[in-house]
Amino acid sequence: MSDPKLIEKAKTLGRLLANSPLALDLKMTILENLSELPEKYLDALISSLENEAKGVETILKEADDFIKGQDADWASLNTKQQEMADKIVIEELAQLDKDAKIGSLKTSLASL
Repeated sequence: MSDPKLIEKAKTLGRLLANSPLALDLKMTILENLSELPEKYLDALISSLENEAKGVETILKEADDFIKGQDADWASLNTKQQEMADKIVIEELAQLDKDAKIGSLKTSLASL
């Protein structure tokens, strides 16, 4: 492989294989037989690995967006739950205050 273009393609293939989730033994088989691989197959393999990398990148971005959305949803739910709990506490305290005033009035009326 003395052709500079082929050497560059082999380097590209090596980089793509290094980042690929393919099984290690398959990667090694490809690299061991690289010198026997016709250029058109080398090009097809590079293209496939580039598409694989783009697909993995897309999936990772979508997963990250999903996780961020879930975090935002949980934060919103937590805020709503806290607001509801605060409202219930305020209403209960108001009712207790009313009950205490009614009890006080009853005591005052009973002593008349």
